[in-house]
Amino acid sequence: MELSSAQDVGRLGKTYRMPRDVAEGSDEAKRAWAIGVFMGVVDGDPFELKCVAVSEVDKVYEKLEIHERSPQMYVALNGSVAIPAAASLDACDVTFYELREGEAVVLDARVWHGGPTGIDVPATVLVVLKKGTTELDTKKSNLSPPVSLGRWC
Repeated sequence: MELSSAQDVGRLGKTYRMPRDVAEGSDEAKRAWAIGVFMGVVDGDPFELKCVAVSEVDKVYEKLEIHERSPQMYVALNGSVAIPAAASLDACDVTFYELREGEAVVLDARVWHGGPTGIDVPATVLVVLKKGTTELDTKKSNLSPPVSLGRWC
């Protein structure tokens, strides 16, 4: 799979860039910025946060997940990662989007995606979703063949 810029996410979502003062600030300021952006996207719905430490650079994705009712936001607090995403559950449709420190991508609801894999590690990624998404609105399905950054269909 090729690596595309997060700016190229197009019809799957939207990319955001932290203001310089936030990007150069504390992780707490970055989290507050991310929550504010996400709240604007979902019109103030309650949210859930996850902080993911990424050290793996050769992750193989045998499954992707989808949320019918919630977008999912990834924010690179430090380092850089790749996020796999696709409009369909077809391994050849998966694109990896590079998310660099200070960048965020909000993938729309009904977009297949997986967790981050490392590029510049260690990296820390903040994940923001509507409250209850993890338990009530997550469907995981197998990919055939499995995909990874650098592995072609």
